[in-house]
Amino acid sequence: MDNDKITTIQIKDAISWSGYLIEQRVSRILAENYFVKPNYTYLDPLSGITREIDMRVDSSMMWAEDDKNAEGIHWSLFCECENNSQPVVFFPFTPIDPTWGYSVIKCFGMPMKIMKNNEYVHLLSFLPFDKYHHYCKGDVSSQYCSFTHKRDKEKWMATHLEEQHDTFNSLIYAVEYETNKFYSDNWEPPSKDEVEPIFFEFIYPLVILGGELLEAKIGKRGLVLKKAHHVQFLKNTYISGSEVTYKIDVVTEDYVSEYMKIIEFEIAKLKNAIKRHKKIITDSIPYILQDVKKADKPNSYKKLLTVDEMD
Repeated sequence: MDNDKITTIQIKDAISWSGYLIEQRVSRILAENYFVKPNYTYLDPLSGITREIDMRVDSSMMWAEDDKNAEGIHWSLFCECENNSQPVVFFPFTPIDPTWGYSVIKCFGMPMKIMKNNEYVHLLSFLPFDKYHHYCKGDVSSQYCSFTHKRDKEKWMATHLEEQHDTFNSLIYAVEYETNKFYSDNWEPPSKDEVEPIFFEFIYPLVILGGELLEAKIGKRGLVLKKAHHVQFLKNTYISGSEVTYKIDVVTEDYVSEYMKIIEFEIAKLKNAIKRHKKIITDSIPYILQDVKKADKPNSYKKLLTVDEMD
């Protein structure tokens, strides 16, 4: 109906409850030091449809950079922003072996495996990355909930909201797409006169909440709720019949700057570790390229460039 047009006040109110404003605030802060690309698109591996996440944030730490040989670490945040009107509660536990966090660090590049004692070991296991990566420290959560009214509108119900479920899945699918794109489309064996540089990319899936974030634990006197600024969420899902495991950082909007310090710290530590062991890392590349040369050209180089298990 013509007389049913939304008013300016209603427009402002609707936008204030959406995630648009938190996206703008966060991107403005991050753009001061990083390259921010809003509405980053990816190809959904399940549907084949182009979708988007709220933003991608990029930065690099290089130790050699010229036209022929650029070496360094590139890292990206894949971010979703949510202006949650109700608290989101996570249920943390302490993992028995924190080093298992290796398996959920999302990275690719050359070389991702190191030749040591005539066998390959994973780069992160060789360095080792568990000494300083935050995935290998602290509690994790595999359950969460938010809240909605029951049908009678008198009581609240703890539940998984569809919006949050979609948020986590979108980040996983975006990272999977980016990783597979590297091995299937972006990487090619060097030509005879080219030198394969040391180069790695790390991707951190991140959810930024504009509302309240809580942790719930069982204490001696029952349920204890604690305000949190950063939790690690562990999520398993299936893509093309294969199980994938992810850790997704969830932070509050006011913690974003502190979170960036965590990332900068561990990337700097990784850079120093790579430079200390540069010879054995560099010497591993010819072994990998020799394996690639012997194999028929595959649809994806992933199996040739990586090891399946962390040794």
